[in-house]
Order: sequence, then structure tokens, then C-alpha cells
Amino acid sequence: MLRALESFGGFREPERPFAPSPVPDTEIDAVRERVAALLSPTPVSRDELVRAAGAPASVVFAALVELTLAGRAELLPGGLVAGL
Repeated sequence: MLRALESFGGFREPERPFAPSPVPDTEIDAVRERVAALLSPTPVSRDELVRAAGAPASVVFAALVELTLAGRAELLPGGLVAGL
């Protein structure tokens, strides 16, 4: 068993980190306003909102959180969101 471990080189950090590249603030601002324009009092699925916004899901979800904290959107059960 020890002979099998002799060839083991150990663990190394990956050459490229798995974290996504940062999104510029100007793009986040544009997506936030695009998402706000897409919202209405009628609830819509967050997934549908991501498709309609044409932006990465992580950026759209961040925009939704910001809009919710600003009192411009409401996150509802079942993955729905509505504008206020």
C-alpha cells in the first residue's frame, strides 16, 4: 500500500480558479434597470426574468435582491417575483 502512495504527487491548487470573472458595475446597473423595467405587479418566474433580461442569472438575481431591498420588487414563494 505504501508503494502505491509513493507515486502520489500530492494535491495542487488548480491553475485557474473556478470563480467567475467579476462583472463591471456599469453592466450591473444596466441589468438592474432592465430587470426593473420588466417587472410588473403580476408575478413572473425568476427564470423567465433571466431569459427576458438576457443577462447571466447571477447578475439578474443580484439585481433582484437590490431592487427588493430598495422596495421596488418583491420576491415571492415558488420562485416568483413582482414589481411594486
